[in-house]
Amino acid sequence: MSNELLKGPEKRILGGLLLAGAAVLTHMFVVKPMNERRAQIEAETGEINRASESALAKIRSIQAMRAEYATISNEVFALTNSYVVRQVLGSYPMEQEIYTLASEVGFAVSGCVELGKTRTPDAPPTAAAPARGKPAAKGKAPPPPLHRYDRFQMEVRGSGSYKSVMDLIHSLEERNPFFSIVSLNISAVQGRPESHNVNFKCEWPVDADPPPAPKKK
Repeated sequence: MSNELLKGPEKRILGGLLLAGAAVLTHMFVVKPMNERRAQIEAETGEINRASESALAKIRSIQAMRAEYATISNEVFALTNSYVVRQVLGSYPMEQEIYTLASEVGFAVSGCVELGKTRTPDAPPTAAAPARGKPAAKGKAPPPPLHRYDRFQMEVRGSGSYKSVMDLIHSLEERNPFFSIVSLNISAVQGRPESHNVNFKCEWPVDADPPPAPKKK
């Protein structure tokens, strides 16, 4: 059918049909595939974003753990360097501390006697618990924990009131949280009810002796 045989209305109908067909074909072969591909890309992008967020969260948690580890390490370093007396110094730092604080609270120290270093008992090694349903593994026992610190003991003798004794002990424990009283003996002084003879044994942590060198075979 040629254009010459088509009248005006028929041309318009045919044109409309052609446009409709072109629209349908465009939707089926262009728009629909593009929409499907867009949905696929959005889904893939969503998965990538979720994976990225998870990775960032893990990175942030690692950074937080590293920061916490650094903080704890600094605190341990500060504590051990502030309150654990180095081996070479023996009781000298604590003895000077006792004399200084005693004079501040009115306690008269008559003498300090070193009792020496005492080994701190080690915690027994514990083997890892076996998995559920499996027997405990047989073999060598786990190695004992590294022995790092011992206790240095000293006996302090002097005289003072109950309050001065308590103030001295309180000041010593505040100055060094690892300082402790092992024993305390208070006796009356004849004719002086306000003063008492005091004898107490105290201790604080010190570096342990280095482990012996392995014997050569």
